[in-house]
Amino acid sequence: MNGNNSLSDLEQMRSQMVELKSMLKEQSIVNGKMMRKAMKSDYNRMRNDMKFSIVFEVLALPMMWYVLPMLGLPLWFVAVTVLFLLSALAASVYSLLHYASGDLMNGNLTDVALKIVRYKRFGIYWFFYAIPFLVFWLGTFFYFVTKGKESEFVEGVVYGGIIGGVIGGTLGIVNYVQNLHRMNRILKQIREVKAG
Repeated sequence: MNGNNSLSDLEQMRSQMVELKSMLKEQSIVNGKMMRKAMKSDYNRMRNDMKFSIVFEVLALPMMWYVLPMLGLPLWFVAVTVLFLLSALAASVYSLLHYASGDLMNGNLTDVALKIVRYKRFGIYWFFYAIPFLVFWLGTFFYFVTKGKESEFVEGVVYGGIIGGVIGGTLGIVNYVQNLHRMNRILKQIREVKAG
């Protein structure tokens, strides 16, 4: 009688173990889905920032081509400005297509993490290319705008350029830092999903 009770208890424990494993598996799937949903939110913000950059660069190209010569800037400076904007546009489109494709978050989390790490590295390279260029560009812009000219218009352009440079630089740095935080959050969540 005691042996039958032991076998019955053992069978009941086995059944409970199978049920527990099933519940844990379901919980893991739910947690994984919740993590992916949270990652997708940050990921979509990154994609939207890239799309905004593309729109901004497309709109800035004809404006620079038209406005800079009106300010009396040399043609070579206008051409360099347009080439820089074209390189920024190419970098943004490349990033969107290569590092932040729309279906990436549905794929393997290792691939997602690898693309995000590569995008972070690409962003650092771009940062070291763009910042020195923009410092050179602003210096040259102010030099040519003020060279041999004195008027309220020139003074307005200088003050507007300084204010625009400060606002644009601040917004650019804030956006860059926010994107880094988003990418780090996604990478952290991927590590948690893989560990769990």
